[in-house]
Amino acid sequence: MKKLIFPLIVCVLVGVIAFCAWQIAPDVKDNAQAKAERKRIVEIIENTTDQDKSFSHDSFRELYEINNDLIGYLEFDSGIVSSPVVKGYTNESYIRTSFEKEYSTQGTLFMDANSTLNSQHFTIFGHNVYYDDSAMFSPVSKLVSQDEFERNLTFSIYTSEDKREYEITNVIYFTQDEYLDYDYLKTDFSSPEEFKYWINFVESKNLIHAEKRITFNDNFVTLQTCKRWDENTIILILAVETHRTNY
Repeated sequence: MKKLIFPLIVCVLVGVIAFCAWQIAPDVKDNAQAKAERKRIVEIIENTTDQDKSFSHDSFRELYEINNDLIGYLEFDSGIVSSPVVKGYTNESYIRTSFEKEYSTQGTLFMDANSTLNSQHFTIFGHNVYYDDSAMFSPVSKLVSQDEFERNLTFSIYTSEDKREYEITNVIYFTQDEYLDYDYLKTDFSSPEEFKYWINFVESKNLIHAEKRITFNDNFVTLQTCKRWDENTIILILAVETHRTNY
C-alpha cells in the first residue's frame, strides 16, 4: 500500500507545481515585457535630456511619437515612480494596455477620461502590481505609512507645455460602500461650500499628517491604486499643485 501512496503523492505534487507554474507564467512574461519597455523609455529620456535635468521637451516629443495618447510624465522626486501618463478614450483603454499599446496586465498610468489638464482636479490611475513592488503605482501604496509618506512627499508632472510640482496632502482608504458619499473623480467645484463638503470627507479619513492642505482656489491631483488583497478598497493620494513653470 505504501508503495502505491508515494507515487500518488509525487504525482499530486507535480500536478500542483505545474498548475502554479501555468498560473504564474503569464505574469512573469508580462513583467519581463514591462521592464523591457521601461528600459526603452528610460533610454529615450536619457538620450534627449541634459544631465542636469530629469526630463525635456525632446523627451516628451519622442514619447509622443510612440503613443499620441501621452498627456504627461509623472516623476516622484524620490524616484519611486517615473512613468508616462496617457489618456484613453475611456477609462478601460489602458487597464490592460502598455504604453507601447501591447497587451499587458500591468497596463499604463492613465488620466480619468472625463477630465483634462485644465481641470481644477483630475485623477491618475495605476495598478498595484502584486508580483512587482516597483511597477506602476505599486510603490505609492506604501504611502499609507507616515514614514513612507515623508520620504516620498513630492512629485512633478511634465506636460507638453509646463512642469507642475505637487506636494501630497492626504492619503486615504476608500471602499465601494462610500461611492455615494464622495465622488473622487469630481473635476471642478462651483462654490467654496461645495468644495468644503467634498474635502471634509477626505480630511476625516486622512491616514497621514501633512503640513499642507488643499483649499478651494488650488489645483490638485489624485493618484488612485488598489489595496493589496482587498478587492473592496482602493487607496487615494491627494496632492496640491505648489508650482508651475516652463522646463
